[in-house]
Amino acid sequence: MDDREYHRLAAKKSYWKHREQRKAASRLRWRAMVSTKKGREQYNAQQRAYCRRKWATDPAYREAHRRSYKKWQESHRAARAVHRAKYRKTVEYRARTLLGNAVRDGRIQKPNRCQSCSAGGRIYGHHHRGYTGKAALDVLWLCRKCHGVVHRKYPD
Repeated sequence: MDDREYHRLAAKKSYWKHREQRKAASRLRWRAMVSTKKGREQYNAQQRAYCRRKWATDPAYREAHRRSYKKWQESHRAARAVHRAKYRKTVEYRARTLLGNAVRDGRIQKPNRCQSCSAGGRIYGHHHRGYTGKAALDVLWLCRKCHGVVHRKYPD
C-alpha cells in the first residue's frame, strides 16, 4: 500500500467515524428538543410550515400525498365503516344532530359570542344537562377555551 492510498483510506475511516458521531449528536439534540412541550410545539410548527410550503410549491408532493391518502382510505374502509356505524348509535350523535338541525331550521339561535367570556370566533354547543330528551337542545354556547375548561372541571 502506497502513501496516497493509506491517507485516502485513513481519511475515509475518519469520515465515517465522525459521521456517526454527528448523527448521534443530532439524535440527542432532537430528543432533547422534543422531550419538552415547548420543543414539541416548535418542532410541529416547523413541520407544518415545511409541509405547507411543499404543498404550495410542489405539484408532485401534492399528488403523492393524494395517492397516499387514497391508499389509506382503501385499506381502512371497513374499519371506518364499523366505527361510523357504532358512533351513529350513540346518544351524543343524536343530540348533536338534533342541535344542528334546530340551528339550521331556526328553532335555536346560535350566538356569535361565548356565553362565558364573550369571546368571538368559533362557538361550540356544550350539552351541560346531558344528551337525552329535551336536554339535548339545552346547551351553553362556549368558545374553545371555555369549553375545554368546562370539560376539565366536569369530565363526565
